[in-house]
Amino acid sequence: MIYHKTKLGKSTRVLFTSALLLSLFFGCSENSKPLASYDGGFVTEVEFLNHYEKYLTVTGIKDNLPDRKKILRSVLHEALILKNWQELEMDENPAVKNVLRRQEEQAILDALWQEKSKTDREPSPQELAEMLIHERTRFHLQLVSDLTIETAHDIAMNWSLNGTSPGMNDLGFVSLEDIHPRLVNIVGNLDASEISKPIRLGNAYTVIKLVEKQFPHFIRPRDFAVAQERLKQEWQVAQSDFVMDAHTKKVLANLQLEFSEEGCSDLLDLLMHSQRTDLQALVAEHPTAPKTVCTSVDGQWSIAMLIPHLLDSRPEHLDAIIDTKDLHSVVAGALVRRALLHSAREAGIHKNDYTRDAIRKRQDLWRIKTWQQRFADTVALDEEYLASVIQRGNADKSKIRMRDVEYLVFPDSSIARIAFETLQKDSSLIGELNPNLSRAGLPVDGKMGWVTTDELGQASSLVFSQKLHTWTKPWNYKGEMYLFRSLAEKNETVNFSIDIEEIESEVRHQGAPVQLEQTLIAMERSNHAEINEDRIKNIPFIQLTGQVNEG
Repeated sequence: MIYHKTKLGKSTRVLFTSALLLSLFFGCSENSKPLASYDGGFVTEVEFLNHYEKYLTVTGIKDNLPDRKKILRSVLHEALILKNWQELEMDENPAVKNVLRRQEEQAILDALWQEKSKTDREPSPQELAEMLIHERTRFHLQLVSDLTIETAHDIAMNWSLNGTSPGMNDLGFVSLEDIHPRLVNIVGNLDASEISKPIRLGNAYTVIKLVEKQFPHFIRPRDFAVAQERLKQEWQVAQSDFVMDAHTKKVLANLQLEFSEEGCSDLLDLLMHSQRTDLQALVAEHPTAPKTVCTSVDGQWSIAMLIPHLLDSRPEHLDAIIDTKDLHSVVAGALVRRALLHSAREAGIHKNDYTRDAIRKRQDLWRIKTWQQRFADTVALDEEYLASVIQRGNADKSKIRMRDVEYLVFPDSSIARIAFETLQKDSSLIGELNPNLSRAGLPVDGKMGWVTTDELGQASSLVFSQKLHTWTKPWNYKGEMYLFRSLAEKNETVNFSIDIEEIESEVRHQGAPVQLEQTLIAMERSNHAEINEDRIKNIPFIQLTGQVNEG
């Protein structure tokens, strides 16, 4: 009897184990089933969710079934683009290879930055408070711009002696966000009544005087609490930049660069008088090509050797070169970039899964964008279609509705709400409620003048639906709250000039998604593509921070 029980127990265990394995097999098969498939590949749940969660985060839309379907079709469109790109063997094109190489190098440098700039330290409340105070500090600035270097030095000296300068422009009190990025550190380090050294902006120079620095009188605890998370992120970015700046300076020092003025002069002449696209071919046969521009610890760098590295620099860096001092900076930057890439590869950063994934994503995004620009078949680029577009454009743009608009801007929603409720009763309180009317690149006095719906952008429906002389409800733009009021309205007739190239470009841009959707529909009808809608429904609803999920 005991033997029989033991035998039965073993049999039961075998049956149970077999059933469990079968259920796991079918369960795993179900989970591994793609959300969508097409000739040559399929879309997994992970790929879909990477796109969809980013979409929800950017738009603020709650998770819903229609948007799931829309994003899944968009992911399939991208897959079809990459499939077509592969079939065209575009990666074998030398120009494409060059771009993909640069995409890979930038992804490796980004990964190096991320690894080198890691910090476990958290900012103290005092550091964050100082950041907020600095952010809300206002600077009374005066400046003289568009000067030659000689004139700029003379004006700076005379201004210091006389206390004023001809051609001076008084900006009044501004924040650091309101001025050119090149000026931020310079202005931040000036003392009251101090005049800066000449600062080059483009091909001209500017001289700045800090008349007065105005600190905020107090910061409410609630303001600090609201800004704390944002300030932490900005602090982390600043820390990372500081660490990488120090590392870059160390790499530059280790290169021990020494420049030859003759070689620099010849290279400068080539850069200033040649087209970027012709430069590589021009240097190959140019008599100055073998001339040494600089030496480093790893050898001499001739003009011919430097050109490929310089052409990999950002266009704005090359465009900023107007003298040998600029050239030294750009050449040093190109060689530091080369050294950083070399050290990253030696450390094996390019082999990390994260870096490989980043390279693939960066290159695929470029392939998709390029395909849409170059290879997308348009819906109809015939004369009849263009004529209809032109006719519709004339009808839409022959008369434009305009409003004379003014605005107020507030740092948070609570103040804006109080202002809105108060202004509904008495509009004469504008100045008392908000004396500082300058933010977001809008006019300092808070008056926009005559504007169209195109110029107002996202705020157009709010403003143009409101009655004249009535303030709109608070509207959030980049973390600040705006109130608008229209003083008058008119319709203005404008001359419409037809630009065939611009219209064709617009049609092509619209045509690419339409053509892809038509291709996908045709593939579904012929059973060459399948979208599993039931599996889309079965994905658990996504709850993003700060959103109420209604399922």
